[in-house]
Amino acid sequence: MDKNIDLTARILLTQQLTNEIIAQKKNVVYLTNSEGQIDIPLRITGQLPKPVVVPDITDLAQRASQRAVEEQAQKGLNKVLGKKGLGGFLGGGGSGGNAGGSNEPSNPLNQLKGLFGR
Repeated sequence: MDKNIDLTARILLTQQLTNEIIAQKKNVVYLTNSEGQIDIPLRITGQLPKPVVVPDITDLAQRASQRAVEEQAQKGLNKVLGKKGLGGFLGGGGSGGNAGGSNEPSNPLNQLKGLFGR
């Protein structure tokens, strides 16, 4: 009981407030959790009665970089797949056949030829 404190906490905003903030500031989306609510991690350290309360920068940086990578990967995937979507990429909507009319299934790896150079 030396009056020192070291703990983490989170401020979780309601969905309605989150939506209003995101509408005004698009980059705030990097602070959202898997449910889409703004979730701000905090570190509370120091000696009582006046501890230091600061955002947990490490957690925020990890979350922001993860979201940025996910967005870039999704954009790249959408660019590669085009309007076909994943079903078209994997063989045409799950029919198992190819467009030539034969019963031999198409090879989904044929779609990758040429993507990575020769």
